[in-house]
Amino acid sequence: MKARLRAIAGPQQGGTWTLGAETSIGRAPENDIILDDRSISRRQCQIVATPAGYRLRDGGGVNPTRVNGEVMGEAGLRHGDRLEMGRSLFEFVSEASEVTEIVDAGAEMDDAIEGEAAPSAVFDGSSMEGLAASVAAEACRRVAAARACLMAVSASRALEPLGTETQRLAMSVVRSALRAVSPVPARAKARAVAGDSLYAMRLSAAMAAPVLSDGCVIGVLYADKADGDFCADDLRTLTQLAAECAGPLAALVRASRVEQENRRLKAVLPEFGPMIGRSAGMQEVYRTLMRVAPTEATVLILGESGTGKELVARALHSHSGRAGGPFIAVNCAALPETLLESELF
Repeated sequence: MKARLRAIAGPQQGGTWTLGAETSIGRAPENDIILDDRSISRRQCQIVATPAGYRLRDGGGVNPTRVNGEVMGEAGLRHGDRLEMGRSLFEFVSEASEVTEIVDAGAEMDDAIEGEAAPSAVFDGSSMEGLAASVAAEACRRVAAARACLMAVSASRALEPLGTETQRLAMSVVRSALRAVSPVPARAKARAVAGDSLYAMRLSAAMAAPVLSDGCVIGVLYADKADGDFCADDLRTLTQLAAECAGPLAALVRASRVEQENRRLKAVLPEFGPMIGRSAGMQEVYRTLMRVAPTEATVLILGESGTGKELVARALHSHSGRAGGPFIAVNCAALPETLLESELF
């Protein structure tokens, strides 16, 4: 069985890679799939082909790999699974599943008639606005709604409409969806409301479903119409769609919060090159770097993996007399012993 990874959000968006027997992913140049993202590990994860199918094995870094919004040390992969690594979001595509969908078109039609779930939609995960627009369009198509709107829940539990359809929404319906999951955050419940409260808004029906990630409410998907009613199947469909967009929304929410935190820290914390921090230990590091940077001394930087040795090296370079020249990083572990001396000296 062959399979591919398709980048649907992040720096590599639009790229597609065919998976081999073992495919390594990370920011180090020796990986099979190289990601230009300093928030992930040099060897972020590995995807391995087994007789039972493909399995993902996380590299155990500080920023773990998430499968469908959940942290997974190791997990089997199925067609349509979403893999989140730092700022990148990938979709696992099984070619066997694609062939089955084409050959068994008649069977798929029968399944749809019998009420089986529709295939997951592919959303625009490049931005909040793009995600909101694609999710709203899919919601209107699936449940025949006149309008739909995706809203994110901020850290303070405030609702933030992401799309253009933000005027005169039935907010009581949205709040009821939020209250419904508060006592039992692990279960995705939804509420549909139609009646006199919507008359003034000239709506005949409205419904909302919570968007859950790791058992927490991160958003609400809302739909309404001015003519007709929503049935129970429509409510189930909206809840399913809310589950499908949970992964991309969670990735964008996390990226937004990390960006906001970075801006806050840069505003309040002392920094030295790419490093920031105000603890006594960091201040001592800054003082040492300031003493060493102007000199011609050779510097050996020691530390555990992930502690920021390359950041220190870059800070030294940016404050040295060679700052106008290139900073060249060499992965010595990837060099054969016989070539190490000639490469470095």
